[in-house]
Amino acid sequence: MSIQSETLGYPRIDKNREVKKALLANFSGKSEAEKRWETVDDVQVAKVLPEEANATAK
Repeated sequence: MSIQSETLGYPRIDKNREVKKALLANFSGKSEAEKRWETVDDVQVAKVLPEEANATAK
């Protein structure tokens, strides 16, 4: 018997794992869902800004 598996991709992990911490805080009831989405938005913006700066510098 052989086991076959396929990885479609790896989740995006931010540098300091802010999204994971926000998600766990939400699940444990320490924060609201809105705070989690704010954290996700902040991390996405932080990733996009350096990429745009590199693209315009070339």
